[in-house]
Amino acid sequence: SEMQCVVQRVLRDDLFGIPSDCDMQQLTVDNFPSFGGLHARLENIHCFDEYIICVSLLSEVVMHFTHIESKQTKQLLLRPRSVLVLSGDARYKWKYGIAQSDTHTYHGRSIHRQQRISLTFRKCVQHRILHTNANSNSNRECSLPQQHNRFLSKIDSLLDTMDQIL
Repeated sequence: SEMQCVVQRVLRDDLFGIPSDCDMQQLTVDNFPSFGGLHARLENIHCFDEYIICVSLLSEVVMHFTHIESKQTKQLLLRPRSVLVLSGDARYKWKYGIAQSDTHTYHGRSIHRQQRISLTFRKCVQHRILHTNANSNSNRECSLPQQHNRFLSKIDSLLDTMDQIL
């Protein structure tokens, strides 16, 4: 699928510095309305590995970064189909968020926001994820890669449909 290709290309590209054995195990899909925001946050260091991959879809948005010690701030314009990789200091020392507003300003330019979809790929710190059956004492490993691939195929189908409409 197209999304699998994007993630694999990011994982293989030396520019991002992601080890070749890194396997993204979790995908979070967020559907933000035009006014939707995201409270400033650090990704959970106890649950997720060092690398976070974010794919931004449909419309532009300004992401704000705040250094947790110096309080220095920076802005980053995320364009549709752009990829953001958080690792190192960007992952551990900078909070990120999106202002809850219909209009953002980026270097003096007004950006009138529209619906935006965010795909966030993460690797769980715990490598083995177990599924527990409530009716028995047995555990079994979940088949995450297969489920993940089917979901990415559905995302690709959704993107194709949206491209046809827009």
